Amino acid sequence: MKGYWDHLEALRKQAAEAALISALATSPQKRALFAKIAEHLNTLAAAVEEALTAGFVVDGGQTHKVRSGAVPPVSKLSNTFGC
Repeated sequence: MKGYWDHLEALRKQAAEAALISALATSPQKRALFAKIAEHLNTLAAAVEEALTAGFVVDGGQTHKVRSGAVPPVSKLSNTFGC
């Protein structure tokens, strides 16, 4: 399950980077674009964290409730996150 939390942390870092780029952008269009990207990434991170906290994981396109202490299969995790 640690891999899922690592991906969540990466999402948060990407959201912070997009927010920083937005703040530093000189073009109003780029500022708005990166602010929107940061907002979307933060929303996604919140949804992922909520699902992980509730014990849900996705494997092969199917959602599973993971028992406490169980290790979920990660055979298709890399495809899910595009790694």
